Amino acid sequence: MGRQKYISFEEIIKGRDTTVRFTNDGLLYAVELVMAVTGKDRNHSSEVLRDLNPLFFDQKKFVVRHRSRFITLENSISLLMVMPGKIPTIIRKQFSDIIVRYLDGDGSMHNEIEKNKSIGQVESYSKYASNLMNTVGEDMAKKSHDMPQTNYVYATKSPAFPGLIKIGKTENISNRVSQLNTACAPSPHVIVAVAPSFDEGRDERTAHAFFSDSRREGEFFELADETVITFFTMHITAQYNMELAQNITRLQGTVSV
Repeated sequence: MGRQKYISFEEIIKGRDTTVRFTNDGLLYAVELVMAVTGKDRNHSSEVLRDLNPLFFDQKKFVVRHRSRFITLENSISLLMVMPGKIPTIIRKQFSDIIVRYLDGDGSMHNEIEKNKSIGQVESYSKYASNLMNTVGEDMAKKSHDMPQTNYVYATKSPAFPGLIKIGKTENISNRVSQLNTACAPSPHVIVAVAPSFDEGRDERTAHAFFSDSRREGEFFELADETVITFFTMHITAQYNMELAQNITRLQGTVSV
């Protein structure tokens, strides 16, 4: 496979080994790129790739060697544009700004392009990663003075699925129930339980794992209403209240900017 090089993303996600290896023929380890950007472990990052691959990528965009998937620098941009998480959101905003500059005929782009051409592809991509680190750092510094957004983990049931309860996550309960009912008419979903969450993805996974023996299909579980309500109260809402207190303590005495 040849000599391996490295791009370090260590400053993007503190306290995590986020070095992304790539070969001398310009291929990156796809799962390590996902780990670096999302801050998740290898198993979770592999799941992200599996979920995205059939939906967004032609198989030709990945190179499989020794059971590992690799991706070119060019195709890594496509991957970053569709990945979940805060850093990909920042990347999408940056690329949106680039498109606007291009459409507006911003002449300064010519000089930037020539500079990137002169330093070569690898250095150009590394420079972008470094600039991304600074942007993420500034964004995190601003958000350190903010209360994290509250989202929700919910449980619903419908006559269309007798005996089953759906457990999912959402930013907006009303909108989510409306979506479910549109797809499930004329058997509307009824809310069984709702819990606030600062990390709805984590808390949804916790609930799914806790009730894994009762899973029947996807997000549907064969459970009694009272069982779900008790779990939401004792685990998800309790976790939220603890984190809320921690955030209030963290914000007390900070300087408003």
